[in-house]
Amino acid sequence: MNEYRSGLLIHLLHERKVMGKAEEDNSGMQQYFSENQKKYAWEIPHYKGVVYQCKNKKTQKLVKKLLSKQPQSQWLSLIENPDYEHVFKNARISPLTLFVLGENEQVDELAFGGPKAQADGEYPFYGILGKELKKYPDSYEDAGDMLIDDYQSHLEHLFLDGLKKRHEVAINEKALKRLYK
Repeated sequence: MNEYRSGLLIHLLHERKVMGKAEEDNSGMQQYFSENQKKYAWEIPHYKGVVYQCKNKKTQKLVKKLLSKQPQSQWLSLIENPDYEHVFKNARISPLTLFVLGENEQVDELAFGGPKAQADGEYPFYGILGKELKKYPDSYEDAGDMLIDDYQSHLEHLFLDGLKKRHEVAINEKALKRLYK
């Protein structure tokens, strides 16, 4: 029973000091990413942006004009703004996504110079807004689960080093010799 209790306490401590902290510590993860960015290099290019499909050419031009004037972080609030409902009701816009070569026909055509994409019958006019990321993620959020795993390992290493510095480990040599006779 004591062993089970100790295991639960260790698990809880690990959750608080490593797992939970990694999920909540955006600034720490950003710093870790900045220091280790080369570790997260891609073999194929990515495109971070949106794909917009429109019912007519006029809407396509308006959508491009409205979105290109704003930073990516403001696009969703602009799309949901009732003042521009008349524009966006004739358009379909994907969420801000990290596209990989081969995932989306429109992105492949317009960002990577691939073959002409097949137009949707209802929304035949399309375009993309964003930027190509050739080698590395733009931010820590784009690095994905690999960064989270690495950051958790980093925090665990720091936590264990802190424990080793604060608490001295003493080995009872007599008891150890009795175990291995």
